[in-house]
Amino acid sequence: MNRYTVWVGGTEVNDHLLNKREADALANTYKHQGHNDVQIQEIEPKIVSMSIDHATTCYPDYFKGHQYSFCLYADGNTTYQDLKEGMLDWQNTDHLTYNLFKTDHEWGLYQDAVELLFQDAEQEGTMQDIFDPRLDIPVTEEEQEEYSCYAWFIIEPEFEDIEES
Repeated sequence: MNRYTVWVGGTEVNDHLLNKREADALANTYKHQGHNDVQIQEIEPKIVSMSIDHATTCYPDYFKGHQYSFCLYADGNTTYQDLKEGMLDWQNTDHLTYNLFKTDHEWGLYQDAVELLFQDAEQEGTMQDIFDPRLDIPVTEEEQEEYSCYAWFIIEPEFEDIEES
């Protein structure tokens, strides 16, 4: 994927993005010419939008390793409002393998996606309804630890296109 640029003395020396092999070769050319201020920069694509889907409700580790997934504990008392509040309190969710909130812009996109996910329930006035009445309701802490059921959500970020050539 072409997402690298080469800088020599503070000047970008390529006129389009390069793949890693091309960037390394160009940088080595300048180094062999005696330049000691050669840098390769990887251009990170910017997230331009996000959507969130409820994937499933299941036991832990089902989606572990999916790059943009997270889960929230859920039982037969959990309401849609509980899930929404948990999702907006991202420090309490179980984020896996990737931090999508590097900037305030990305955090705002995530908040918008959460609002959109629960928009229908809010419009229908059903936010206090039980999320999944089929789920058990643990009575003791031991049962809660043993039960460990989670609502899994998949975040689908859309990245800006990076110039390809």
